[in-house]
Amino acid sequence: DTFTHPSNTHECTSCPPGTASEHFGSTACFPCPPGTAQANSSSAFCETCPTGTYSPSVGRWNAETGAPSNDINTECLACPVGTWSAVPGVRACAVCPKATYQPDTGSEACFSCPPGTLVQGPPTSLQACECIRDRWRPKWIVTDKKFNSTGCLECPEGANCTGGNEEPFPLKGYFGIRNTEYFVQCAPASRCPGGSDFRCKDGYEGLHCGICQEGYQRMVNACVSCPPDPVTIGIIVFIIVAWVALNKATAGNFNSIDITLIFFQVAGVVSTFSLSWPNIIQSIFGV
Repeated sequence: DTFTHPSNTHECTSCPPGTASEHFGSTACFPCPPGTAQANSSSAFCETCPTGTYSPSVGRWNAETGAPSNDINTECLACPVGTWSAVPGVRACAVCPKATYQPDTGSEACFSCPPGTLVQGPPTSLQACECIRDRWRPKWIVTDKKFNSTGCLECPEGANCTGGNEEPFPLKGYFGIRNTEYFVQCAPASRCPGGSDFRCKDGYEGLHCGICQEGYQRMVNACVSCPPDPVTIGIIVFIIVAWVALNKATAGNFNSIDITLIFFQVAGVVSTFSLSWPNIIQSIFGV
């Protein structure tokens, strides 16, 4: 537990913390190796670090000053969060294996993640355990105790579960309600496009996408656009009447008829242009 320094052969010097001298008459103290430490001076041996701890480096002796360097192992360090050590005397603690986590320091083991989960990111808390694909975690599983017992649930039929913390959403042809297991097939399936926005096809809304939106009416088993309003119908009737009157007025005058036909042909072509037409014109020409 002491040594004789080469510069002073007549006096024994105590070994400093982090070192030890195992033999009488030693001329030097030896730094504690990895996995061991010594907090006291005048020690004959280094103590093995217990489970849940580690000592990382081999301390070095400074030959000029006769003192140990700063990285000498004077104490065993607790394993950081997300790591563990089940055996004594280790240089470093092991990272928690797949599907486990550890939120505390100085641990001898890691906790298993709930069923249907895997660790995403550092394994330092229960929140690191996220659902695998085809599993999901309902919002009603709010406590860690409940999550540990139930884990992530199987994906409901008719839903797509991408894993992580994402909620399931309906497949094409299915209707679903957010954050529930309620997913049912639509009839007909075309009214339910599916997707993460939970939207119905244009013209449909409500439960099972079974209600016609405003501006649509039910015809047989489908929602179709409502006919034009009375003002538009009146304009269409006026045009028809005017057309008939024009035909009578121009009977025998084929040039006038040709000009009129050309006018309506040109109007039909113009209606296909991507222009911002007034609502009445849109209703008449279907643009």
